[in-house]
Amino acid sequence: MLTTARRKLCTLRRKLGRSLAFRSLERLGPRAASKHHGLSSKVVVSLTSYPARYDVLEKTLVSLLRQNVASDVIVLWLAEDDVASLPKRVRSLVSHGLQIRTCEDIKSYKKIVPSLSAYPGATIVTADDDIYYPPRWLECLVDEARRVPGQIVCHRAHRVLEDEHGLPLKYAAWNWSVAGGSRGRKLLPTSGAGVLYPGGCLDQRVTDRESFSALCPTADDLWLFWMSSVLNSVTVNVVQHPIMPMPWPGTGAGALAIVNNGQSTGNDVQIGRLLNRYGWL
Repeated sequence: MLTTARRKLCTLRRKLGRSLAFRSLERLGPRAASKHHGLSSKVVVSLTSYPARYDVLEKTLVSLLRQNVASDVIVLWLAEDDVASLPKRVRSLVSHGLQIRTCEDIKSYKKIVPSLSAYPGATIVTADDDIYYPPRWLECLVDEARRVPGQIVCHRAHRVLEDEHGLPLKYAAWNWSVAGGSRGRKLLPTSGAGVLYPGGCLDQRVTDRESFSALCPTADDLWLFWMSSVLNSVTVNVVQHPIMPMPWPGTGAGALAIVNNGQSTGNDVQIGRLLNRYGWL
């Protein structure tokens, strides 16, 4: 009974936090209490969206605008065909610091690939469009980034487990959501929870649309992992006290993960393609 009570209390706190974050824009202004991130490079919070998520997009953006630490840029990348239906309330956030830019429709890769080209050398922090990000979300990432310069920092990661030949086991057998403070090259960051990519940590082939569309069409996290840890020998660090993602109710968050468990485009199929093309650690 105690466990159930604690779970209910945790759920109530999350709902309250999400509600307060949404109300805070009009009451306090978007960046009244934000401080500088302290990194030597520009910090760009980058995300994408599409019409099916527009009903919660504004709330997600408000939570990003209300971070304790200010990024230099918060950019929302949209496919050209998705701009016309963007709600006016989302457009109005431009006056509070949001940038809205268009790019070719490369699906989930719109989250980061256009920013890598638009902001060369910048530190890119990924976010999803259907998640509430508590005020200390970005602060935790940049604090850890100052401690481990040049390395990737994230709130959530899965540890790749290997078979007797030293190759990755099936995705479902990996150690999911490792403990805070974990680090290593065999950690796969999950971009929705928030991943900080310092400038230069990704192999130059990361923006090769033909390759990622053919090898990893629905698994950008896997593509970014190969472009960093596998090909560039970059270490991944999970912050000491991770902030777990909190999807807005009713968004169907994790739908892409369901797709990736399928037979034709599942994670294991895409991992196999990456192994064949680029090898392993």
